[in-house]
Amino acid sequence: MNENNNITYLEPLKGRIIRLFKGGPESKYGRLLDVKSDYLVLSTADNEIIFYRLHHLKSCIEDSKDIANFVNKPSIDKITQYEEAEDFHTLLQNMKYRCIRIDRGGPESRQGRLLEVKSDYIVIHTGENKVVYYEIHYIKSISENKEISIQTYKDYPGYIDGENFSTLLQNMKHCWVQINSGGQESIEGVLVDNSDDHLTLIYNQEVYRISTFHIRNVSLGPKQKRKEDESITEKGDQKKEQKKDDERKWKEESDIDVSKELKNDDNQQNRKAEKNKHEEMSSDHKHGDKQKGKNNEAHRHDDEKHDKKKKEVESHKSNMKMKKIILNTKNQQILTLFLIQN
Repeated sequence: MNENNNITYLEPLKGRIIRLFKGGPESKYGRLLDVKSDYLVLSTADNEIIFYRLHHLKSCIEDSKDIANFVNKPSIDKITQYEEAEDFHTLLQNMKYRCIRIDRGGPESRQGRLLEVKSDYIVIHTGENKVVYYEIHYIKSISENKEISIQTYKDYPGYIDGENFSTLLQNMKHCWVQINSGGQESIEGVLVDNSDDHLTLIYNQEVYRISTFHIRNVSLGPKQKRKEDESITEKGDQKKEQKKDDERKWKEESDIDVSKELKNDDNQQNRKAEKNKHEEMSSDHKHGDKQKGKNNEAHRHDDEKHDKKKKEVESHKSNMKMKKIILNTKNQQILTLFLIQN
């Protein structure tokens, strides 16, 4: 990628109060001190000298408010001492072993002691024996941090060496590394493979493949942190297992409860069915008794009618017998009277 920049529009702004970047953590206003082939020098109202890479510069603004805020601040004539170099890479080499700040803010911003400058990356010690390897291509700005004593980084930690960033990554193979520390794309794990265009990391059961073009910085993961991560992972796994056990027990208890409810429902239904059957049988018995009563009543009525008819027949026979007796009596009287006459 060609990083040569057209700086002709910046040359006339030397000595003026300008704001670099419209917004964001890199946005600063100050006096433009110098313009080089691939970087410029800005002096802020706080007497801070910042070196901006032109490759990342998006805008340059002149604002009367910024000029008013710069009143009674040191002028360009009073600020003459700052590190000079023909290009940004040489500037980094001149600042070797100093305490520097990379970028103005954001997740990738770091401060520490510059330990080494390679062809396309730098090595800085950020404290607590942590070493971060930055690709120069992604550095937006640097400044010397004079407020921090070099004694803060008096320990000189060892670090992995490589002719360039690609070789450095190859030398980190099978190491626990952290990619793009601090940002949303921060990834860590064991570096198991390194090709020309991507890296392969393994973290627990996850396999990450990361494009090397988007790697801004890399660092070795401390063993203690790795143990803490493993401990956290183990605790997380235990919690997951405990959760699964709780869910399994809850499911079993739920199944038992459901089974009991179903059994109770079956028992209730059986009892209800038996009750209905008993009621039906009782109803049938009542209906039968009622019908039987009706039949008995009919039989009794029939018997009464039969008895009445029988009495009527007997009465008729008795009457006929009486009539016969009377008739016989009359006949005898007539016969007797006839005999007497003769």
